[in-house]
Amino acid sequence: MSNREKERLSRDPNTPSDVLEQLARSTYWIVRRLLAGNPNTPSNVLSTFAKDQDIDTRRTVARNSNTAIATLENLAKDKNSNVRWEVAKNPNTPGHTLETLVSDTDWNVRWRVAQNPNTQKKGLILLWEIEKISQNINTLDALYKNTLTPKWLKACIETTCSRIPPE
Repeated sequence: MSNREKERLSRDPNTPSDVLEQLARSTYWIVRRLLAGNPNTPSNVLSTFAKDQDIDTRRTVARNSNTAIATLENLAKDKNSNVRWEVAKNPNTPGHTLETLVSDTDWNVRWRVAQNPNTQKKGLILLWEIEKISQNINTLDALYKNTLTPKWLKACIETTCSRIPPE
């Protein structure tokens, strides 16, 4: 099978899972990355790809809606902040995992945590404690717009950051 045919099958969401599993054995990095983004790629394959050397393959696994919770939890500890950023953005990432990302050194990760609807109230409050010092407007804005952010916390954001309009 040609690389072009492997690429086509790897990106096609209608490719049967047994074919996707066969393609997962490919050493061709483009095939692995395309498989990592296919919503029908089996979670066991995604789990394997979560350990791939290629950062973009790991990032793609982190954004895949079929990625298992355990895999997302492992990717939340990835040394590359772009991978952690994708984990924080994934709507399937559980609140307890997002809470571990609240104190990430990369503001992009914290910004995505603030945007994620699974971030629990405790995580939002911890995020505020960090962001009131750093004053990152993107993260503060996302924190303010999160529907789970308590009203008292929104009031604190309003008084601390003049660029956030009151509700």
